[in-house]
Amino acid sequence: FLLRSTDTSPFPHILSQFDAITRESLGRIIGGPLSAKEWEQAKLPIPMGGVGMRAAEDHGPMAHAMSLLASRSRVRELVQPEEAGGDEEPPFLPAALLDSISSKLGEEATPEYLQSARQRDASLKIDLHNSQLLSDQLSREGNVRDIARLRSLSIADSHAGDWLTAIPSPGLGLLLKPSEFVAAMRYRLGHPIFSSDGPCL
Repeated sequence: FLLRSTDTSPFPHILSQFDAITRESLGRIIGGPLSAKEWEQAKLPIPMGGVGMRAAEDHGPMAHAMSLLASRSRVRELVQPEEAGGDEEPPFLPAALLDSISSKLGEEATPEYLQSARQRDASLKIDLHNSQLLSDQLSREGNVRDIARLRSLSIADSHAGDWLTAIPSPGLGLLLKPSEFVAAMRYRLGHPIFSSDGPCL
């Protein structure tokens, strides 16, 4: 609610601090700090090979802009009822907010686009941009193993991430032990499963 109702573009450091807490919490769950690449992957939606932990720094400005534009007519009815139903002024958003959104979209954002787009579609564009940035980074580094792992996780019909959204149900066999969950999460993010190499027994 706060991200939708508050323009956070002047305070990116606060969103960064919030995301850092989320990142640290995930690190505590898997038993070790996340690398930059692991965090970038964790921020992606589950169908894209991530964990669905969308960052406030990525999606906050977009959420606020779209909520602001969507509520313009209602605000006008409340504040200026005598002008309700008349010609609306062109949509306007602060330049700093548009710049912040453009950097997350990877393309220029306009008030007209944000007013006509759906929140889900706009968020998806940000996720696709982040996914492309991560893929480009892995390609530059020549990290073939991580590229193949991320690609296999993002195949829509592979159900590779169903365990992340399944409701725990021992009766149906849908229950992971904590150690199993940690191992699966580490493998998904490319985090070392064991602290050191050793023979399989």
